[in-house]
Amino acid sequence: MPIVKIVTSKNNINVNTSFYAMGAKQVAKILYTARDIKVGGNLLYLDSDDKTYTLSLNKNRVVKEPGFDIIIRNVEELSFYRYDKNIYMCLNDGENEYHYLIATDYQLKNEEIIEDSSDETVE
Repeated sequence: MPIVKIVTSKNNINVNTSFYAMGAKQVAKILYTARDIKVGGNLLYLDSDDKTYTLSLNKNRVVKEPGFDIIIRNVEELSFYRYDKNIYMCLNDGENEYHYLIATDYQLKNEEIIEDSSDETVE
């Protein structure tokens, strides 16, 4: 009996919601090493090699350019915003709005950088 209940519950899951969550996780991984992030209708950032990339909406798809990597499909509206030193992505499927935390807008100041001056070796 529990197996039937699980299958029934899975059939009621909104497919877009799970695709959106997976796409948001992929965006978060992309931005993990990003710098100089600029947000608005699109998101611009520099990668570790100082190449500029854009995340934007193109024909109802969230894409990363250059290269045109499709990250999320079936999106009506896309925006990015900052709130409390965090960067969020907002997706709209025409009926509902979904907000995902995708990055932190935080850079270490010189006095916050901890240098290890010990001579210890970890084995």
